[in-house]
Amino acid sequence: MKIYKSIFFAVCMLMMASIVHAQSLRTERTDVDSSRSSFVTATYLFGIDFYVDGLDSCTAVSFDINYTNSRYISFSEVRNTEFGFHGKEPVIITSKNLSDNTGYVHVGVLSGMEVGERGFDNPCCVHLEFAVAQNAPHGDITVFSFSNVQAVGTGGIIQLTAEDVTYNIHSFIGVWPGDADNDGEVTSKDVTTIGRFLGYGSSSKNSMRSFKRENASTIWASQSVLAWDSIDVSHADCDGNGDVTVTDQLIVALNFGKTHAIGKIANTTQLITEKYLSNEKRMDEFYPPASELEESLSNTWEGARGTLSDKRTKSVLVSSANSFIGVSGTLRWIITDGETKVVGIERGSLFDLAGTGELFSQIYGTSAEISMLNLSAERSEVSSGELCRLIVEGDPDAVQIIEEDFYAASEAFGMFPVNTVCSVEDPTESDLRILTNENSERSLMNLSNETVRYTVYDVSGSEISAGEIPAGASVLPLGLSANHRYFVRYSVGNNFPAMKKM
Repeated sequence: MKIYKSIFFAVCMLMMASIVHAQSLRTERTDVDSSRSSFVTATYLFGIDFYVDGLDSCTAVSFDINYTNSRYISFSEVRNTEFGFHGKEPVIITSKNLSDNTGYVHVGVLSGMEVGERGFDNPCCVHLEFAVAQNAPHGDITVFSFSNVQAVGTGGIIQLTAEDVTYNIHSFIGVWPGDADNDGEVTSKDVTTIGRFLGYGSSSKNSMRSFKRENASTIWASQSVLAWDSIDVSHADCDGNGDVTVTDQLIVALNFGKTHAIGKIANTTQLITEKYLSNEKRMDEFYPPASELEESLSNTWEGARGTLSDKRTKSVLVSSANSFIGVSGTLRWIITDGETKVVGIERGSLFDLAGTGELFSQIYGTSAEISMLNLSAERSEVSSGELCRLIVEGDPDAVQIIEEDFYAASEAFGMFPVNTVCSVEDPTESDLRILTNENSERSLMNLSNETVRYTVYDVSGSEISAGEIPAGASVLPLGLSANHRYFVRYSVGNNFPAMKKM
């Protein structure tokens, strides 16, 4: 019998200890999601909700906060929660001890419930806001500690437990344009790093905060920028515009082979990168998970899909008035037969004479991010050539390239738009001109000395009209309104087909 009593007593003691331990003060960040709750950012406020866990009918709460690094962290404001709406404003007393760099916040809040009235179960008792100074050192931490934590419940005043909370500080860091992986050297690995983070930035739909560099340039020097929520991605934004795009790869070409001393990197560098890469909030529905990005980057399609005997190619050409060492951008197309597919991209001959050209590509539905960079030791520049070949299952002529947005980079001219992708559009109007009359109706004018064969498509890829225009300044009215967008694919004699926007 004594044994059973002892066991019963021990079990009761364990249950009481568990209950006491469960009665605690808990913090929860309100300014960011859980993946970013472990750090705070310079120039930004961060908010904390304080919860009382494991306590029923709570009517009052008080606690003291001590936090480190008070030179850069400051209390900003207090907000009432539902818990305190019936009571007075929370009592907040703040102070700082500059000698030991510690800040203090003393908090007391009443629910307003009188004796005999039921209080709140596990309430969120108060909300506090803190500010991070602009000059806060990157990589430092601030630790929030709690003391004198107690609450009023049905049993009277109850002592609560509270665990310390440590926040890493994100502030201004130095980005070397082109060193996307921040390893101290610009190599081909930096291109794949950019590819890994394509789509992140201010214009994407994910919740990662990003920041532009002031006075951003391609100059090989450390350039200051406020660290993004993921520090890794901060370095991948090589041109400093606040977005990671394929254009950032041009900076790699410009500064290829350059080195710099690696400064102190905070331990939080990898803190949330993987969480964002696994987040479904990608730039758009066509972006695959990071694992697929990494597997498909640098895909030249040379044996990557086995035999290509049942596949055909469609060349994409590029030319510019200025020579360049790299070109990158976005290519978009429509499929006119509903069956043909673009299944891959292989390297063109653009840099074959200057050195080995490195192609990096990624397909997203009916568009592709493409870059071709000369990363060879010769560093020779070219002004025109075959950028790449689209690998097509079906009829290559059914793949109509309708839009391009490409930039090139050279050591002499920096970055500049490439106005001509030869297989897409011929802006010289030496062969075919698009006319608009006083009624805003479109016509085609053949300026060549040969017959022009043409096909007009709408934006969905549906064929509107097709035919031939005789040589010698012949004009063919199409009866199409200038208020709508069309594309005309045409060829002159045996020349490579070109595409114009209408």
